[in-house]
Amino acid sequence: MAEAESDRQRAIQSEADSHSGAGMPADHVEISADPLSLDAVVARCHDDGAGAIVTFVGITRNVFEGKKVLKLEYECYVPMVGRT
Repeated sequence: MAEAESDRQRAIQSEADSHSGAGMPADHVEISADPLSLDAVVARCHDDGAGAIVTFVGITRNVFEGKKVLKLEYECYVPMVGRT
């Protein structure tokens, strides 16, 4: 009886893990000077068990504070990347 209950608990945990992302790879952090690729991010996140992948793409105005916007720049403090 105890063995059957243990098997049932493992099955329940396995089902919960499949929905919680427990089998998914760890977070991915990357620093790059190259342009960002939405397709590459979606491909990295793809999981047959996922119901959906949601992304956001923003667009900036062409003028900011009376000046024409020519480019966007992002910066980060590389030693802090990946720290939690």
